[in-house]
Amino acid sequence: MTGTFSKYIGTPFEPDLRPGIPPGAKLSPHSQIDPNKCGKIPGIRHADGHWIGLYKEAQDIAATPDALGDWDRWETENVVLRGGNFIGIDIDTEDAVLAEELCRLAERQLGAAPVRGRPGSCRCLLIYQGAAAAAIRKQNIIWRMPGESFDILKPRHMLEALGAGCNMMVEGIHPSGARYEYRDHRDLLAWGAEKLPRVALEQIADFLDAATDLILAHQGEIRSRALLGSRYEANRRRPIGDPEHLAPNLEAAIAALDAIPC
Repeated sequence: MTGTFSKYIGTPFEPDLRPGIPPGAKLSPHSQIDPNKCGKIPGIRHADGHWIGLYKEAQDIAATPDALGDWDRWETENVVLRGGNFIGIDIDTEDAVLAEELCRLAERQLGAAPVRGRPGSCRCLLIYQGAAAAAIRKQNIIWRMPGESFDILKPRHMLEALGAGCNMMVEGIHPSGARYEYRDHRDLLAWGAEKLPRVALEQIADFLDAATDLILAHQGEIRSRALLGSRYEANRRRPIGDPEHLAPNLEAAIAALDAIPC
């Protein structure tokens, strides 16, 4: 038994934890998971040692102390935190200067928080508590820098707010083989859930607006924005042609159409 999961028993993180599929895991022959995703997503390990993805129905089931004890024996060091009660700000760019400025912007506007990263990369994740007033769901900004090609399915630069329905890898091994680590060696348990700043929908919206301005100031070209926020009065009907509901470019429009189930 490793204690990878059981060390969280009795903490506010406990119900929202999930086992992560480790890099190099043996995938079930019936699994449709891209092997490159191992180390980034949650999953379930069968008795024969093969892994499958976490099925949708399991996403809403709270983890129990018994489950965490069982996962200690699943031969994975990867710990996933479910979004909803906790919110992630995922800075997914290798532009080191811009990544650091986005991190500082998040800390100024949302509060100081655990910063999870990995050696050899400036990509990072900040973790907050979600305010109970409104569910925060996934939102993102995708951009490119001058002279770069662009692929909407594999963007080089993305900023995401991860909330309900999302998952965050908070501990373990990245697909590159590097171990996730925390700035100043202060991980979730060192911080304590009760000390994480609480963020609300309007705060996330304001942060993402400020982040957009910062990206533009660095000569980034915004290619897609999927943003929500209470300042838009979520329950109010928006007029046809509202700029917030228009695709910023042809690639984003095509991607949105491709995402509609047939």
